Amino acid sequence: MSQSTATSGAAPATMRAVVVTRPGGLDALEIKDVPVPVRKPGWVRIKVKAFGVNESEVTTRKGESDAVVTYPRVPGIEGVGVVDEADEDSGLRPGQQVATMMGGSHRGRSHRDDLPTLNARLISLGERLFGAGGLLRAALTDR
Repeated sequence: MSQSTATSGAAPATMRAVVVTRPGGLDALEIKDVPVPVRKPGWVRIKVKAFGVNESEVTTRKGESDAVVTYPRVPGIEGVGVVDEADEDSGLRPGQQVATMMGGSHRGRSHRDDLPTLNARLISLGERLFGAGGLLRAALTDR
């Protein structure tokens, strides 16, 4: 079993996140304190610095998604940030900048996110992370 690499000190118990509280308009979005996700083996936890808004997230907020979608929920598909914790053998280290398509996590609008390690890609943007939130969506949906 691989060891964990984590930032110095324990992660806080809670983080701030945009939460879709119910189907509806923009008034259905609230900033709340939610529990920091516990990272699973084979996954990486990142500190989200910026994110993009995907059409499927708008559809979910409006209540137009499949019946399996439940509320409240923290939406999120793509984002950029820095590694907070990862398996020692993952090739990722705390503090490294990553960009991700967060398949399976749905927690991109939060200060910390957990996602499969395969979905995290190293990037080098220096201090420009804030402007890179929609970079993946734009690159992957350009036709």
